[in-house]
Amino acid sequence: MDIDDFEFCLAEPGFKYGRRYIEFTLESEPFEKNIMIGISLYRNNFRFNDSKDFFGFLLSENQKIYNVNGKMKTEDFGFNTKIGDKIGMLIELSFNERQVTYYINKIFVGVAFRELPNEKLYPCVCLGFPGTKIKVDSKVEFPQNDNSKI
Repeated sequence: MDIDDFEFCLAEPGFKYGRRYIEFTLESEPFEKNIMIGISLYRNNFRFNDSKDFFGFLLSENQKIYNVNGKMKTEDFGFNTKIGDKIGMLIELSFNERQVTYYINKIFVGVAFRELPNEKLYPCVCLGFPGTKIKVDSKVEFPQNDNSKI
């Protein structure tokens, strides 16, 4: 598989301010970089190797992925996931702080990204293999153990 072959699904519309919680249920096993959940700054074609506008959680690798000075960077983040797990993404955009926090099965994982650009953001998921499936729910309740700062 070429790493640029990801299917990129964006939420519509994006938003610049507010607080949103979206939950992604894994209906396929996360392996070999096949599922990334995050946000994009633009509604454009996603190219993994040239993704200066993407901030995400790479599930199979337990890493967060983002761009610094034109280069993709990864850092250890999160813990193992499997079919049936629910990955929650809390996006908080205010005048003071702009951050993304992740949950696995409603358990706080951590704040992955802080000081996001003051631009419209689009929740998204990248699926790396044909047949990879997830279910998206944007009407789910916020986690009870919400440890975010905003």
